Amino acid sequence: MITKNFFLSVLCIIYSATLFAQDAEIRPLNVGDKIPNLKFEKILNYPVQSVAIDDFKGKLLILDFWATTCAICIKQFPRLDSIQKKFGDKIMILPVGFDGTMKGSIEKLVTKWKGTKREMSLPTTVQAQEDSMLMKLFPFSSVPLEIWINEDGVVIGITNHQAVTESNIEDILNKKMTSFPQRVLSFPINVNVPFLLKRQANQLLYGSAFSGYIDSLYSDMTFGYQLDSSYYRFFDVNRTFFDYYLKIYGRQLPELYSQGNKRIIIESQAEFLYKDWADYQDADNWGMEEFVNRHQFCYEAIFPKSFSLDRIYKYMAVDMDRFFSVTSSIEKRKIKCLYLKKIPGKHSKNTGTPLPGTTVISSSLLTEAMNDYPRAPVILDNTSGKEAITISLPPKWDYKTLKKMLNQVGFDLVDGDQLLSVLVIKMK
Repeated sequence: MITKNFFLSVLCIIYSATLFAQDAEIRPLNVGDKIPNLKFEKILNYPVQSVAIDDFKGKLLILDFWATTCAICIKQFPRLDSIQKKFGDKIMILPVGFDGTMKGSIEKLVTKWKGTKREMSLPTTVQAQEDSMLMKLFPFSSVPLEIWINEDGVVIGITNHQAVTESNIEDILNKKMTSFPQRVLSFPINVNVPFLLKRQANQLLYGSAFSGYIDSLYSDMTFGYQLDSSYYRFFDVNRTFFDYYLKIYGRQLPELYSQGNKRIIIESQAEFLYKDWADYQDADNWGMEEFVNRHQFCYEAIFPKSFSLDRIYKYMAVDMDRFFSVTSSIEKRKIKCLYLKKIPGKHSKNTGTPLPGTTVISSSLLTEAMNDYPRAPVILDNTSGKEAITISLPPKWDYKTLKKMLNQVGFDLVDGDQLLSVLVIKMK
């Protein structure tokens, strides 16, 4: 018995050591590497319960990383399904859902969608994020992420979702293209450690610094703020010209937060020099590469604790103006806008499908929601703000459709002009 237990113990030690050694050898894959024959033990919407990478040899395989918390991921499923149907057996688009901390969230959502317009036709594998081999081979900080694998099992692309287009797939299948602008897998910065302003001789430097896009960094914080025992520190990673001005002037003009760029007037050539996310929302992967490299910036500023926040924000406004070669100020300007009004004498009635999780929405909240449309003008609530409206908002700004839907429930959108406080930015 002693001998038997001894050999069992040795066997366990050897097995554990082998597993440890294998895990230690795992490194992230790059374009040109061959992907191992991973097995997916749980796959939904598929004839069998498990598949392996080698099952798709001979065709283009696109692994689409997604999560239930990613709206962009979910929004693109119908488009991916359409692409899959067009190319048939030549390709396989395989969504890979990461459960994260919400175990069972993928399966629950896919089941919930059955029989609805959101029903997911594509198969999807389910991965536990903390022990997923895919996470080790392709570490990522955000989704969607697309992994392109050719017919021989070789990784030929690690891209954003914009690259998954019919034309790109046709070029790959016809051997006209063999590689993509590769998405660099970025990692969070340590928010407690200066990353542009370095200490010298263990002394903290006061000042500010800019850089262009840094593809290996990202931050969950928007314009991070840190108060230490002896200094204030403000920073952000890979944000646009507009992002910075919104944050710096938002204290003086809170409407910038709710109405965004609509409260910013860009004059002269500055309008053509600096672009925002909305200008590239339909860009392909190459367009997105151009956007991030030309229109995203990093910033860090450290000030003595004796400075007031008002003084600090004034300094940062000067920083922005100097770096972007513009002047900025809050001014009163008459601008074109739309008013949400109740139609006199017309009783409201319900129409369409209520917003998710609600039966009605107040007129003030509806106004805020409409101001979220990037292409919409400033929309002002000219009702009591408490009017109850049931309406299904279209996915994109469509003035005629919205006006018609509002008319059906007793409201209207009316053109007008209003003297408003705006942020005016001009070239120097």
